[in-house]
Amino acid sequence: MKFGKNLEHLSIAEWKVYNLDYNDLKATIRDVTRDKNLDLSTLYRKFSDNFDYLNLFVCTKLGELSRKLKVSLAEFLFIQNNESDSPAAKLARLSLLHYLMINEISTDLRKLTKFILVQKIALKKIFKKLAKHYPDPKKSKAFISSLSTMLHSNPSSFVNFDLSFLTTKLLLLLEELDRELKMLHDLLHRKFVYHPLPHGNLRKNHSVATLKTTTSLASATSSPENVHIDAHVDNSIDQAAKFDLITNLKKNFVLLALMPKDIISRNDLSLSMDVYLNIPKLGDSSRISIIFLSEDVNDETPSYVVSYENLSVSIVVAHTGGLRKYSYCCLPNSIIETILHICKTDNQALKQELEALLFDLLSSTHLPPMAKITINALLGNKHSPSLKLICDRTRYFINKDLTQLNDGDGSDEEVRSSPLDSLMGSDTKATSTVDTKIYEDSYYMTFDENIYTTNSIPNKISFGTDDMDAFPFSMFNIHTNDSNLHNFEATLSTEVDGNTVVSKYKEITLRKMPVKIQNFLRSASVQLYKNLSIYDYMRSCYLNFIPSEQNNHYSILLSINLLKILENVDIVNTQTTVDENILQYKSRNILRRQMSCKSLQDLSLGRTPPLVEPEQQSIFEAESVFSEQLMAKDTKTSEMHRPIEVLTGYHQKFNDLENLDEEDDEEDSYFVYLTFNNDLDDNLLNNILLSFIKFKHRIRRALRAFNLHSNRPEAWKMHKEKVLRDRDTLINYDSINEDPTFFNTANDYQIQLVYDYDHVLSVMYFAMSFSGLFIAGINLGIVYGLLKLQQENLDFNMVNNPWVDILLVFGYLFSLMFSMTSINLNFQRFRSSPLVHSAIIWACFFMVIATVLWTIIVIT
Repeated sequence: MKFGKNLEHLSIAEWKVYNLDYNDLKATIRDVTRDKNLDLSTLYRKFSDNFDYLNLFVCTKLGELSRKLKVSLAEFLFIQNNESDSPAAKLARLSLLHYLMINEISTDLRKLTKFILVQKIALKKIFKKLAKHYPDPKKSKAFISSLSTMLHSNPSSFVNFDLSFLTTKLLLLLEELDRELKMLHDLLHRKFVYHPLPHGNLRKNHSVATLKTTTSLASATSSPENVHIDAHVDNSIDQAAKFDLITNLKKNFVLLALMPKDIISRNDLSLSMDVYLNIPKLGDSSRISIIFLSEDVNDETPSYVVSYENLSVSIVVAHTGGLRKYSYCCLPNSIIETILHICKTDNQALKQELEALLFDLLSSTHLPPMAKITINALLGNKHSPSLKLICDRTRYFINKDLTQLNDGDGSDEEVRSSPLDSLMGSDTKATSTVDTKIYEDSYYMTFDENIYTTNSIPNKISFGTDDMDAFPFSMFNIHTNDSNLHNFEATLSTEVDGNTVVSKYKEITLRKMPVKIQNFLRSASVQLYKNLSIYDYMRSCYLNFIPSEQNNHYSILLSINLLKILENVDIVNTQTTVDENILQYKSRNILRRQMSCKSLQDLSLGRTPPLVEPEQQSIFEAESVFSEQLMAKDTKTSEMHRPIEVLTGYHQKFNDLENLDEEDDEEDSYFVYLTFNNDLDDNLLNNILLSFIKFKHRIRRALRAFNLHSNRPEAWKMHKEKVLRDRDTLINYDSINEDPTFFNTANDYQIQLVYDYDHVLSVMYFAMSFSGLFIAGINLGIVYGLLKLQQENLDFNMVNNPWVDILLVFGYLFSLMFSMTSINLNFQRFRSSPLVHSAIIWACFFMVIATVLWTIIVIT
């Protein structure tokens, strides 16, 4: 499809009338190229009008966003400083403000970023079309140059807009808002005694006790691990340098990606990482210098020195070979500069003088053994500085245990996925926004931008880039020891077709990585690039080296157009779907908090709590029963009466929920849970069992409509009895910050699913076991009949009747297969199998074996 037809799909639908008039400009170019006079005045005027129209629209939207942010900040400060409002009222108003910022300001900012980027692509393509078809190349080049100068010289031009200041303001305000919300949330809400089943950890075990495992949701701060290095290094470098040391030496698997070097693309990355995905960032970006030292041009494993603009020390990593492979240390920049000078010079007299100076410097410094090994490796292996790289690095981190927490919704309640997160189905690229797994290792991510390279290495450590060559892209690296990333990278393939990068991978391997990583890698601006090596690129540029990985050669990398991928409608739509799912998830969290605030406000105003009169309120509005009244001590009432009163409300809630008539609902919440949030692994057995459970559930609902089936499932009764049994222990719990066990719907659905799963599974393995026994019995009857024929001296030859042999063989094979499958299914239960069940299926199996053995003995 032509770009002109794709433009309105690639851009923002509601802003399509403000797009660059691509088709009109294209038609004008066609008319101009056919005109013998080659007059470009009409075309120039149309370009100018389009630019003015675009600039006005972008300026208007930018002004709207700035005013919304200003009003939001003023509203936040007013609510924060308003002492007349109760904490519940503040929480409600801040939640509404949070909702507006997430669903309006951040969404509009993301749309404006996308809109500007698409207009830049359209402008680039229309310029390319003019240069291609205009008969006078010099005149067309001058014409395009004048238009580009007009655009870039205008500060209000859409190509010069930098939205990063708005993104920074939005992020800072959201952080302040989250802190205030969390403080109010902790003030008003309680920590429950009862812990629900860990969502997303439904696993099979022979003990029911595993279903009672609790998940700790302590809001620990995500921070990188402290690498075990010597004290000298540990005391000399900051967290950013330690982060780089871990990624380079302690992480075995890496995934690399290229990103456009564009201020709009950079702002899009900030929105994704900081606002949408809320991936923790380790401080601000810092400028680093990496000097590679190698023996010759063919050295595949160079040593390198990493220096930081804000530090007076550098990290040295030397290739030593052997099992250790690398040694590392931290040294002052003065020592590093002396070592570089020694490695670089060929003057023996100067080298001896520098070595003496180095000896004096090292003598005055206490060096650990690792530092001595590193220095000896650099000087002994005749390494020399060959290449240098300078970039600005930003670091992100995802803890393996905290991927499901701190999503920036201002609440520390347990994160649960929703059916809306999975509406796209398993065959699409839409993913959930919630992660409930614990992975093998944490994920360390670095974003390198403003990359400059050179082969001219000065004697001093410097960070100037005037005499260096710019790398045309930014780089994003993901480091971890999680095998899921290794499996994904193993299926990844990258091809450079012309100027377009085509990356392919198996979708199933992507789905096994953290959800935030999945959503980030689905961004249209992230272009995966397998085995990318900036070191090989630099060797091909400056040392005329041909790397083993052809895609790392400068002739290929420099020809890539990363913005080409943004012309793919499917990829753009995928990112839009991911963004919408993330916003839906955040909005649901905010709305849940809103409903909780409503209950708190009712209590603070002296109204009857919804929990006491559930027949007049929605059951979902009764999650919070704590208020300022409950937090104040009643001197006239004994503290022992409070738990009994609250528990009575819970008992009433149970009774109302049990009597709730759902026969008019087409799909009730349990069916939705089975469809979307069942937490079962995606395999053939679970899919078959879920189909049977859904069918059973429909039958049960149909029977309930005719009062032929009990309204109370067994799991529901068990859960109610458990809460009532704990009544005495709850009465003795007198902390004002705690509350009795609350009714958790998702937890009951898990219990009900376990009950239904085991029930359907037992029916299945009994059916297979008896079927195998039945088939074996039929075969036994056939063999017995054949023996009778032989005893009566009838002429029946097995050789002349091969179909009988085939029937017997396949019959016994199927009977054995059914019997062994029934035994295997018995081990797939969540709960331990009853002794009677095991005895029956094993008895059937041994009977089938006996039948087979008897047949073999008789025939032979």
